[in-house]
Amino acid sequence: MNRRLSYCCCCCSSSSSSLFRSLIRQAFNSFLFGPSEPKSNIFLNLFLLPPNQSFSSLRFFNSGSSLSSRRPDAFTVSYLVERLGLSQEAAQSAAKSMSLRSSSRPDSVVELLGNYSFSQVQISYIIQKVPKILTYRPEEILSPKLDFLRSKGFSVAGLRKVISGCPRILVRSLEGHIIPSFDFISSLIRSDMKTLCTIKRCPSLLDVDVKTSIVPKMNLFREHGVPEQNLGFFLAGQPWQVRTPNDRFKDILERVKAMGISSSKVIFVIAVHVFGQLSKTTWDRKLEVYSRWGWSEAMTLRTFAKYPWCMLISEAKITAVMDYYTREMGLESSHIAEHPLFMSLSLKKRIIPRCSVIKALRSKGLIADINLYAALCMPEEKFLKKYVSRFPLESSNLLKEVEPRKRNY
Repeated sequence: MNRRLSYCCCCCSSSSSSLFRSLIRQAFNSFLFGPSEPKSNIFLNLFLLPPNQSFSSLRFFNSGSSLSSRRPDAFTVSYLVERLGLSQEAAQSAAKSMSLRSSSRPDSVVELLGNYSFSQVQISYIIQKVPKILTYRPEEILSPKLDFLRSKGFSVAGLRKVISGCPRILVRSLEGHIIPSFDFISSLIRSDMKTLCTIKRCPSLLDVDVKTSIVPKMNLFREHGVPEQNLGFFLAGQPWQVRTPNDRFKDILERVKAMGISSSKVIFVIAVHVFGQLSKTTWDRKLEVYSRWGWSEAMTLRTFAKYPWCMLISEAKITAVMDYYTREMGLESSHIAEHPLFMSLSLKKRIIPRCSVIKALRSKGLIADINLYAALCMPEEKFLKKYVSRFPLESSNLLKEVEPRKRNY
């Protein structure tokens, strides 16, 4: 008997009830020395105990279970469905990561978010993404994070946009992550207003690990001779690219530099931004599209160095614009390559209306050769003054070429 007791004493808490100790002792002794009664009866009795005696004391049986396999409790699921409007499936998934004992604390979390003007839909979305905040002490943990962002200049609407865009910010440490991340981003962009705008566009900047995602990329830029002010320009312009794997980012920088683009100029970081958005397949396809219009690969790369966005233009637009310029306006494709901004203009709202005016004036002999590039790029008011108002006898007809076309599109 003493031998049998020695095994159970290692496993049973002194605070357990005598009944529970007795059942545990029987269960272990049955496995070690042979059953004194059917095992099924022993464990049946064990699981028929009140929850505060059996399940709370048997946690060590499931110590190896993963959190994802944990069964969600009914109260938590019910609260998430009825109070927050989550679907049954979403509620069960969320309940695997946390358990609610009562509605008191989660109600206070929901109330706090409501006090910061989050809508019910936004609150439900936030909880679905980071359900464990329902277990936080709202005034001690959540409120300081929201107050910090407000203190930095985010409006109420801006705050809602940031948190709804990246709810994980609420589970990040204020002192250990949010504040240092914000300060680092601000030090690169060097403008309070631009910093706020950048974070609103890409709230996950306050979630990523600055040391492993942003710092290495900025250091790579510095190694390639990129000026400090251009680092902020890049981050503000394309904050999403901080998630690009560092090895791929390094390869992009090296390939852009190999094209002969000076790293001291802002066009370098723009080229990095564009190149980073294109897969090799897409890049090769764009080269092939331009080659149909007589551009060699070297010509396309020279154009890219002047205007990197030319590689982001859709194949359909490239075809339509090149066709109009060459067929309707008699331009050589090589001339377009020298002035790549030609490609960026809206065919229907800018190119066709203005070119129609110019063709009408040419047909009447009112103008000779003009700088088409300048005519297409100048502001609307200046264009009307130079090519419409100065020809009063023709102005009404010329306006018909411009206005109806623009309205129809």
